[in-house]
Amino acid sequence: MELTVNSYAFQSAKRLAEEALNRCYKRLKENEKKWNESLNLKLYDCFGMNEIETDFGKIVLNDDVASSAFYTFCELSYDNMLEDLKENDNINFVDIADYIGRTSSFYIGKAHNDYKDKFTVALAELSDTWRETLVEHLETENGFTIRDDVDLNGEDDAEQYMNDMLDIAQNVEREFEEAFHEIEVVYDYITNFKENQVEYFKDYVLDYIQTW
Repeated sequence: MELTVNSYAFQSAKRLAEEALNRCYKRLKENEKKWNESLNLKLYDCFGMNEIETDFGKIVLNDDVASSAFYTFCELSYDNMLEDLKENDNINFVDIADYIGRTSSFYIGKAHNDYKDKFTVALAELSDTWRETLVEHLETENGFTIRDDVDLNGEDDAEQYMNDMLDIAQNVEREFEEAFHEIEVVYDYITNFKENQVEYFKDYVLDYIQTW
């Protein structure tokens, strides 16, 4: 039986590809702010802190000591972030931070321009002969669907297109992970540190004042 877009095998490959695409799309939507939200590295919560509660009572720092401790804490934290990202995930923060003009705010990577577009670009790398055609036939209004109106010239083209869809079904989630892994790692690192900055600063101050 000649393979066509209406064939069971072709439609099965289409369904499997769409399901894999939409698992990725769901993750995109659930984590959208990671590539759409601008960040900065400012530690507002511990700026100006000169009273540190400890198990042994309250430590009060004069303004000069508090200021010096804060700025050295910021420098050390930044250096540690660079080192941790590089050693643990082989991520160069300087390369992935896309600063907004001359401000201290930045996006992580380029995905904020259009995370769907970044995803379809990554997807295009999967296929060969039909990769451009396949990407052009993706609908992304409410997730990913593959249109059936692709112009195929005979069974050989249909088979190649079907194989590309099977390739997507088997590999797109791995490719997706590679495309967005750095963004997620950096976002999680920064937001986790900022959420816990006060406790980190307290620990640092206790070590810091021992050198005075």
